[in-house]
This record gives sequence, structure tokens and C-alpha cells, in this order.
Amino acid sequence: MSPRSQLIAIRREAKRLMNEMRRTLDKLLEALKDHGVVIHDYAELNEGQLRRASKYFAETVFPVLTPLAFDPGRPFPHISNLSLNLAVLIRDTSGVEHFARIKVPDSLPQLVPLSGPAKPNPKRTSPKKTDLVWLEQVIAANLSELFPGMEILEAHPFHVTRDADIAIKELEAEDLLETIEEGVRQRRFGSVVRLLVAKDMPGPCFPS
Repeated sequence: MSPRSQLIAIRREAKRLMNEMRRTLDKLLEALKDHGVVIHDYAELNEGQLRRASKYFAETVFPVLTPLAFDPGRPFPHISNLSLNLAVLIRDTSGVEHFARIKVPDSLPQLVPLSGPAKPNPKRTSPKKTDLVWLEQVIAANLSELFPGMEILEAHPFHVTRDADIAIKELEAEDLLETIEEGVRQRRFGSVVRLLVAKDMPGPCFPS
């Protein structure tokens, strides 16, 4: 196969795998719902769930967030491999718009619990309902806490995958193990090979 034909074949297979993954996820979410585990969109939460989500943000999420702004005086922040991020557009009091990036912390569970732990109840015949919401949605809903005095215009999640290939020339490598270790360290700076964004994320509003 020519390089072009090979790339086309790889993309075709990758798209098939992604579609299959999406279908599997939909089936999994339905199966979880049948067993009392419901993953909500933030817009669907009731008042009690909103209070619990806000409390979780203030006590657990807010202390570990580090927003990074991008402007002529500050370079575009490095986007870690396989990290989940929020692209945020804000407007200051003078009307100037700014772009900021927030990394969703991988040290926290990606699903935020909205109900307490189940208490033992031998009389219960059906599983206790467990309500959850995505962490990035909780962060996006509380951006005003991160940018006080600013107007939040838009916030969109995105995900970057970097090239993880390691090229090793064994004849030139004095220490093969050291070469591999250095290659693994350099993975985080590899070229971006995939960018995942939500369908409603506008292109012109954010820097390329």
C-alpha cells in the first residue's frame, strides 16, 4: 500500500472503531440505568442535586483547578496527551475577550456523585438509585468562581491525543533502556494526531 492508501485505510478502521465504541457506550448507559445508576446532564439536575454539585465543586474541585489564560503576553498552554480540557471564552469589564484553558483534573473521579452512599436495607427489592453528573459539566457551570468579575461567554470540552510512537535505532542507542525511557518522557510533547471536540463547539471563536 502507498502511504496515502494506508492512511485512508487506517482512518476508515478508526472511524469504525469509534462508531462501535459509541454504540457500546449507549448500551452500557441503558444497562446502568436499568440497575439504578443514572448519569445526568447538568441541565437536568433538580435543586437538591445542584446544591450537592456546587458543594462538591467548592470543597473538592475548586482547590485543584489552575486556569491558564492565552494572550499576546502569554503563550498557548501545553495540552497534555489524553487530557480532558475546557476551552473558555471570557470578557473582562472593558469588553475585551480572552481565551482560557482549564484542565479537568485527572486526580478526581470523572463522575460526581449526587446522592449519598446506599444504606443497608434488607427489605429493598430494587437497587438504590445512584445519580451522577460529569465532572467537566460541574466545572463549566461554576466558571464564575474561577473568573470573578468576568462574563463567561462560552465553554467547550476538548480532548487531545498526541503521537505516542517511539523511533528507536538500536545500533545507535548505547543504552536501550535509557533510550526507551527518554522516548516515553517525550511522548507528552508529541505531535497532536487527534482532536476531539463537542459538535456545538464553534471554530472561529478559539485560536487554532
